[in-house]
Amino acid sequence: MPLIKYVVLVVLIASIVQASILGVVFLFRKEANQKANLFFGALLLAFTSSAIAILLLRSRTLMPDFQHVYHLPLWLTLFFGPFLFYHVKFTLFPTYKMRSSDVKHFVLGTLQVGFLIYICLQPLARQNEIWQSFIMPYYGPLEYTAFLTTLFLYLTISYRYIRYKLAILRKRQAEKNIEEATMLRWMVKVFVVLMSIYSFLAITDFIAFNFYNINLYELDQFTYAGDLVFAGMLLWLGYHGLKQLSPRFHLGVRAKKYLRQSDV
Repeated sequence: MPLIKYVVLVVLIASIVQASILGVVFLFRKEANQKANLFFGALLLAFTSSAIAILLLRSRTLMPDFQHVYHLPLWLTLFFGPFLFYHVKFTLFPTYKMRSSDVKHFVLGTLQVGFLIYICLQPLARQNEIWQSFIMPYYGPLEYTAFLTTLFLYLTISYRYIRYKLAILRKRQAEKNIEEATMLRWMVKVFVVLMSIYSFLAITDFIAFNFYNINLYELDQFTYAGDLVFAGMLLWLGYHGLKQLSPRFHLGVRAKKYLRQSDV
C-alpha cells in the first residue's frame, strides 16, 4: 500500500474520531445555546457517517464488495446544509422557535435515508439490479448534484444571516456577540473554500467521464485529493466545535476590529 494511502486513511480516521466525539458532546451539551448545540452535533455526526462510508470504500479489506457501501444508510449528505444553517440561525437568533414550515428543510435528507434503508432491506440480487438500472445512471448523479447545490445554497443563506446580524451588533456596539458572529463567519468562509475545491474535483470528474470517457477516480491521486478535502471539511467543523468549548482554541479575532468597520 502506498504511503499516501496510509496518510489519507489516518487523516480520515482522525477526522471521524474527532467529529464523532464532539458530535455526541454537542448533542447533549446543556451550556450556552442548546438548540444551536443540537444542530451542530447533528451536523458533525451526519458528516462523520458519510466519512465512515468513504473510509469503507477505501478499505476494501473491510468491505470487499465495495458497491454495497453505496447502499448503506450512511450517506447523510442532504442533511449537511439544513443542519449547518440551523446551527448558524440558532446561534445568531437563540429565541427563534421551530415552526411547521421548517420541516421542508429536512425532506430531501429524510427521503435519502429512507431510500437507502429500502435498498438495504432488499436481497443482494435485487440490490445489484437497482444499482445497475437506477443508482448508477440516475440516482447517483442526481443525489450528488443535490448535495453540492443544497449545501452551497445553505452556506450562502447562512452567510447572509451572519452579515445581517453583524450589521445590527456593530450599531449596538455589542462586542461579545460580535465575537461569536465573526467566529461563525470565519467558519462559513473557510468551509466555502474547502467545499469549492471539493466541487471542482466533482465537476472535473463529471466532465471527464461524460465527455471524454475518462474515470478520474481510477487515478489514486485524484481519489486521495477528494478524500483529503472531505476530511479537511470535517476537521474544520471539529475545530469550530473546539473553539466553542474552550477559548484556548480560538484564533483571537477581536470584535473591536469589526466595530470600526462600515462593511460587514
